Amino acid sequence: MKRTLHQTALLVGLFMMAAFVAPSSAYADRVRWTVQAVSAYGAGSIAWDLEARVATMTYGEMRLKAFAAGELAKPEDTFRAVSIGAVAAAVLPLGLLPFEVVVPPDVADDPIDFFQWLAGEGLDRIRSLAGPKDIHIMTCGFKPGVDLTPSFLLVHLPKYRLLEQAQVAVLEAACDAITLDRLGGIGRRSD
Repeated sequence: MKRTLHQTALLVGLFMMAAFVAPSSAYADRVRWTVQAVSAYGAGSIAWDLEARVATMTYGEMRLKAFAAGELAKPEDTFRAVSIGAVAAAVLPLGLLPFEVVVPPDVADDPIDFFQWLAGEGLDRIRSLAGPKDIHIMTCGFKPGVDLTPSFLLVHLPKYRLLEQAQVAVLEAACDAITLDRLGGIGRRSD
C-alpha cells in the first residue's frame, strides 16, 4: 500500500506524540520550566503564546510558566540568567542578545528573505556568536511593527539536553508556529 507524504507525516506526528505522552523518565514525566519575557510587546506576548501552545500540544504534560519582564531577571541580565540556569528559558528579541548580529544587506529589507536567511545560516551565525555558553537558541516569532525584530527562545542547555526528542520537537514546532502565524499577514515588498 502506497502512503502519501501527508499520511506519512501524520503517522510520524502521531508516533512522536505517543512517544512524548508515554513518559520514560522521572524528569520527562512532567517538564515544568520558567520562561522569562523581556517586554510587554513582541517577545513578551511570545512567551505567553509559547506557554499556551506547549501545554495544548502536549495535553499538559509539558508546562512552561511565562513571567513578565523583570520578574525573574532584568531584561539586560536575562541572557546570563539562562546561561547559568537561574532561568530555564527566555524569549529575547534580537536587540537584547549580548552580541551584534550583522544581517546581510541583501536580505535586511525584505521580511520573507530575512526570515529565510534566519532559518538557515543566520541562526547558525547567532548560535556561533553566543559562544560556548550553556544556551540553546531557536527562532521564536518576532516583534510586530515596521522593523520586524526577530525573537529567540533561549533554553538552558543542560535542561534542553534532558528533553526527549519528542519534547524538543514540540518546542521547535511551537516556535515555528508562532513565527509563521506572525508572518502570515506579511507579503513581499514590491520595489
